[in-house]
Amino acid sequence: MMRFGLIGLGNIGKVHVGNFAAGKVRGGILTAVCSNQPPSTELPSGACFFNDVDAMLDSGDVDAVIVATPHMSHRPIGEKVLRRGLHLMMEKPLTATKLDGERLLEIPLQDGQQFGIMLNLRVHPQLQRIRGLLEGGQLGELQRAQWKYFVRYRNFKAVVPADGSRMALYNMAYRNQVNEQDDVADDYPEIVTIIEDWLAIERPDTKYLSMAN
Repeated sequence: MMRFGLIGLGNIGKVHVGNFAAGKVRGGILTAVCSNQPPSTELPSGACFFNDVDAMLDSGDVDAVIVATPHMSHRPIGEKVLRRGLHLMMEKPLTATKLDGERLLEIPLQDGQQFGIMLNLRVHPQLQRIRGLLEGGQLGELQRAQWKYFVRYRNFKAVVPADGSRMALYNMAYRNQVNEQDDVADDYPEIVTIIEDWLAIERPDTKYLSMAN
């Protein structure tokens, strides 16, 4: 049984706690939780609470760590986890900036150590259905893909031509195009790589997007 530690008890962190409590994580149990604030809900039985990241990582209570903290903390926390030889599952985005992402990816992994990013949209039933329709040919040859995403805290669209020409990302709240050298933002990398996967486009020059694959 894999022993998980969770860092961060915000909205996403609470989702992870609920999944463990409901027994939805096959082969895994939540043994430790770390946050700068005490938990507002009851933790699963056997889960210890820490208010210091290093203390949790050095406790010997965890084999793998889920990081669900604000983006700017992803790189420093991720480095601590990886350098201790623990498995790491990072909530998206990988890091807040391209440079931080590259530095984190440069850390060598030990034999058997796993490092992944939570990309939940890739297994979303609706998106799996779209992929199936495309692969089955029911929609014909895809010429262009446009993704519009409107929720309370994210508001953007992605446009990717099938010929592989430059993608366009737009922050709809400000109506401005997003530059690839700007900070990585939440779902942007995942959404773009999903669309490019549909279109069978490979972009070796957009490393910060491909690292979300």
